Amino acid sequence: MHIGLFEVSLVSLLSYKFERCSPNSVCFLKPYKGSLVYHPYSWTKVANIIFVDSPLGSGFSYSRKYEGYDANDTIWSEQASKFLLQWLVEHPQFISNPIYIAGDSYAGKIVPMVAKRILDGNSTFNVNY
Repeated sequence: MHIGLFEVSLVSLLSYKFERCSPNSVCFLKPYKGSLVYHPYSWTKVANIIFVDSPLGSGFSYSRKYEGYDANDTIWSEQASKFLLQWLVEHPQFISNPIYIAGDSYAGKIVPMVAKRILDGNSTFNVNY
């Protein structure tokens, strides 16, 4: 599982990652059709990935309440770790899988905070490091 966090930007993390797709990677788009094409050698046959836009309001993420957008690094890391926990509760078949948390750019500040929250505060995560 991969959780990527991205800085405040006009470009969402999801679109940023898909821009890097090519015939030799996860997916590629059919010209002018906007649909995904089966890739027989995709690494997703042996792995799962989750992209998380962060902070809330960037990319495809949104809040129904204005207060959701009022945040800082600490709140963003809390939101991401809460999301991960809730996702695992709703998809328990993935709880035993290894988790790799990564990001680029400003996420270098947020990712360690998310990892620390996981290590420090939640018995749901069976940490083996």
